[in-house]
This record gives sequence, structure tokens and C-alpha cells, in this order.
Amino acid sequence: MKYIKITFFLYLLFLTSCGIENPESAIEFAPPLGLVSFLSNGSIWLQFWGYNNETYFEGYNIYISDNPATLVNYDVRGERILQDETAKDKPTIEVNPFSDGPRLFTFEVKSSFFIETNNVVSKKDLVLDNTYYFNVRAYGNKITGRKASNIVTNQYTP
Repeated sequence: MKYIKITFFLYLLFLTSCGIENPESAIEFAPPLGLVSFLSNGSIWLQFWGYNNETYFEGYNIYISDNPATLVNYDVRGERILQDETAKDKPTIEVNPFSDGPRLFTFEVKSSFFIETNNVVSKKDLVLDNTYYFNVRAYGNKITGRKASNIVTNQYTP
């Protein structure tokens, strides 16, 4: 009987130490908060608060659409605004991880800018009296956060 107990104990010890690591939780970013938009000097300006201290955090992506439904759908997400024509692999606003508390970010959507849609970069112009919708998502490690900021709207009238 003692032999069976020792064998059973060794068998359990083997199973519990067979090298299976703890599953890691999915990467998730804190969403940007308090997104607002306003017109000034022929541009639409966006402001929001962000607080991301994740080591893999790289910045924020800003999305634009003329239909708010596309911004709600994570798989569609609207058109991503780029820093410039060559910044396809970078977030719209590049930021290093920070741990000193929330920060206020401001971004200018000029009358002419570059967007990425389905891995294609193109130039886009704001159209007079057209209504645009925006939201912001955290980005890092080639992953876009599933949680987005609130959606804001602005009618372009320079």
C-alpha cells in the first residue's frame, strides 16, 4: 500500500511539473477617455486623456469616418489617420509608455491628410459641410486595443 501511495504521489508530482506554463491574459490597453473635437483655423482638433503604462504600448490610432457605425465595429474601425504618407506602420500619435498619471493629448486633423484603409494609403481632404466622426484606440506590439474612446462628431466648416 505504501508503494502505491508513493507511486501516486510521484505521478501527481510529474503531472503538475510537466512544463505547462500559466496561460497569459490577452493584451488589452486602457482606452483613451474624454475625447472632444472642435474647429479652429481650418482644421478639426481632437483632444483626449490617455494613461497607458503597458511596456508594449506605442501610441494612439485615430480613426475617421462619415458613418459612426464603422467606428463601433472593431473589425472595420473606419479609416486610420496617419502622421504622414510614410507612417503606415506607426500609430497616429507616437508615445512612449508613461506612468506619471493621465496626459492630455491634442491632435490636428488638417484639411488634407493621409489615411490607411485595408493596408492602402491614400490622401483625403475634409469636405465642406460634411460631418465626420472620430474615435481613438491605444496601440502597441502590432495590436490595436479593442476598447475605443467615445465617438465625437464635427461638421467641417473652415
